[in-house]
Amino acid sequence: MDENIRLADEKFNDLLSNEKAFHDYQMRQLSKMEFEGELDYREEKGK
Repeated sequence: MDENIRLADEKFNDLLSNEKAFHDYQMRQLSKMEFEGELDYREEKGK
């Protein structure tokens, strides 16, 4: 396995094993999706 992929896999597994870190990650992802959705909505509304 490529070294970079192995390191990314280890970090991701560490994240999954830490409940608080995983929750924080999920909240950041949700916020990002909501923000991008709002931008898309405003762009469509502005056309």
